[in-house]
Amino acid sequence: MSTPSPKAQTRSKPSPKRSAPAGDQSTLDAVRDAIGAVAGGAAKSDVLAATGLSSGQWTAAINALLAEGAVTKTGAKRGTRYHLEE
Repeated sequence: MSTPSPKAQTRSKPSPKRSAPAGDQSTLDAVRDAIGAVAGGAAKSDVLAATGLSSGQWTAAINALLAEGAVTKTGAKRGTRYHLEE
């Protein structure tokens, strides 16, 4: 008699990692507040330092804020700054 091998068992695939939802209101509020606190526009590093967000959370939040028109972006690369839209 043979016993079933461990390989015969099926394994479920791990679910992909997901960043915080872009619509997480507390995250969006924190990013808005951090941007508004910096005169002349905030850099990504300013917001991350003020909020403690991960890079993935930042990306989701800033893309949502840019899409809804709450924030504008000036500059490029290391000179990029984010400003609250009035």
